[in-house]
Amino acid sequence: MNRVFKRAFRLSIPDYLVQLRMEEACRFIKEHPFVLIKEIAEHVGYADPFYFSKVFKQYTGYSPSDYKNKAEQPLIRSPAARGCPAR
Repeated sequence: MNRVFKRAFRLSIPDYLVQLRMEEACRFIKEHPFVLIKEIAEHVGYADPFYFSKVFKQYTGYSPSDYKNKAEQPLIRSPAARGCPAR
């Protein structure tokens, strides 16, 4: 099943799930900038906010706190970042 999924979407199922969660986290941060990181993590399915922060930073190039704090400023993404385009 994973092979068929990967052929169709060019991502493994776990990578696709991370992508969905991180895109939702970015959207949620933009719409609710005063929500705690713990609540954002729970909203997208992570029980551990520290692990969520690690995955978020790997995905976007920013910690969730930096992403929230720079909501009014354009963000310059790191070369390693994969998702959540700057606002």
